[in-house]
Amino acid sequence: MKERTLSHSLVPGCVVVLASLSLGSPASGQMIEGQSGKKTLALAATGPASGPFGRSGQAGTVVIKAKSGGTTLRFSLSGLAPNATHTVWLIFDTNQPPFSQTGGGLVAADPATGTTAPVFGFSPAAADDAPFTAGIGLDPNGFVSDASGNAEFKIDLNFDIMQPASGPVVLRPGTTQMLAVASDTASPCMAATGAAFQAVIDSNFVRVFDTSKLPNPPGASPSFQMAEAPLKARLVRGSIKALTIAEHFDGLTHGHLPGANFPSTGSCGDWAARLTGALANATP
Repeated sequence: MKERTLSHSLVPGCVVVLASLSLGSPASGQMIEGQSGKKTLALAATGPASGPFGRSGQAGTVVIKAKSGGTTLRFSLSGLAPNATHTVWLIFDTNQPPFSQTGGGLVAADPATGTTAPVFGFSPAAADDAPFTAGIGLDPNGFVSDASGNAEFKIDLNFDIMQPASGPVVLRPGTTQMLAVASDTASPCMAATGAAFQAVIDSNFVRVFDTSKLPNPPGASPSFQMAEAPLKARLVRGSIKALTIAEHFDGLTHGHLPGANFPSTGSCGDWAARLTGALANATP
């Protein structure tokens, strides 16, 4: 099988509760500062094994090579749905900064201002400056399995996922549309007048702001985004503990978000987790 390279470096009723979306539940692993090099991680099957979107027997490995502030993820997968759209996600350790739990759900703190924003506990496995399509094409963390349900590909990241506070954090709730669709036990989803289904489209990364700068001209803005390089905003980042692969039943990726999770929303939803693995289980 020919390997596909996903490498990007360019700039630019059933109501789904976005804060409850999950991309699998791998074992937690504490990141070790300075941990790098080449390791192999075996991925375990996850997600629904039966029902209208059930699948079992999927397997795979990912070779993780961290070097010079970046990471190459080389995947070899089997047992997936044939010719199906998938995405790869980074799962954060939400017990570590900048995350905390509030009555409204998970939030992350801007280290410069101390303010918090509602966020997700996952992020797309892509370079933080990769050009996303929000599903109008294949997003940079996406791939399509072959006719036998296999996939060989790699993703190049411009940050080291084995380092603490390396992964960019995604804002919640992002962009959504309300549809007249309801959950039903007899089918994945069904149209229903007056019902409400929150279709999740896209979001973006949390920025770091500087409130000490005066607006120019005066009154234009109360604060400014901080930059870590020319034309590159400084992002709020968290520590990554796992990888998860999702299958998209609508055949589309959704940008910085996976969409609505099928198992967690009754019988509505457009994706389900298929493979997952904790970074702590990666071996040299």
